[in-house]
Amino acid sequence: MALEEFDSDDRSSEQRKKYEDGAASSPTPPPWPSFKRDRQTLEILRNIEPDCLSTSSSLLVKRLAENFLYEQSLVARPKLKSILRCKDDLIESLQRAIDSDNLKEVSRINRRLKCISKLDRAKRLGNEVRVYGWDKTTPLLKSAFYAWSLEPAHARAFTVMLTPAVEAAARNARIGLASHLQSRLSKLLRRRLGLEAPSFWFALESGVGIDPHLHGGIAFGGGAEAREATVEALHVLAGDKEPSFVKVSEAGPQGGWAAYAQKHSLITAELLDGKTIAATRSVKSRARKLYGEFQAHYKSILRAS
Repeated sequence: MALEEFDSDDRSSEQRKKYEDGAASSPTPPPWPSFKRDRQTLEILRNIEPDCLSTSSSLLVKRLAENFLYEQSLVARPKLKSILRCKDDLIESLQRAIDSDNLKEVSRINRRLKCISKLDRAKRLGNEVRVYGWDKTTPLLKSAFYAWSLEPAHARAFTVMLTPAVEAAARNARIGLASHLQSRLSKLLRRRLGLEAPSFWFALESGVGIDPHLHGGIAFGGGAEAREATVEALHVLAGDKEPSFVKVSEAGPQGGWAAYAQKHSLITAELLDGKTIAATRSVKSRARKLYGEFQAHYKSILRAS
């Protein structure tokens, strides 16, 4: 299914009747998953993530929830006092970064201020970003929580190029390209590491003039031998032992990496005619739980404000 379909405004008559008959408190049916909404949500999350980093995934999403609400409160809920930062602080920080020639920090703060301006416009139009349940998210936002589900101390980012032979075999698989690659990588890791096989997620990327390849994250554990075995499995998945086919690096802010991994997700979904994201069962389960914690903490702060 192409991701554009998630933005449909269709509502079933049965669902409408449920609300009309008073079976639920809200007069508005729950929204459909929306790529546009998730893109806005992830834009906010990736901007605030550097201020929320933690060695614990649970603590990370708690901080994300607090700062996510506050980022919107700068324009939408000005009376909220539970978070100490404000827009003026960002402008002061920007000036300090400029004075110290910290170009990376200047870029980050400018991106955040630009996002706040978008939120301001959205609020005036009555389109502020809301947080709905896991089943109302698209692969774009799911990929960020897949990334955050890997404990920061062990998470590594990876990119895997695919040879034409590997791509052809995956395209012909009955279970679909992404599922085939996920299943194959799981088997390769179990064959080498047994019960210590690491959890992982990845997003497929393709486009006009862009060969299909994977961007994702993996939980590196164990010693040097286990890490070598993991890299070897990635090379086998790629179909080539050349170093250029596999790149593994330290994981920085995972929200930014997930956004990068899905930068061509719409065209990729259209070209490959199928899902573009895959993850091991443990990653999916942990990500769903973390999102639930994020949503619950967000709502608790909202009620208290």
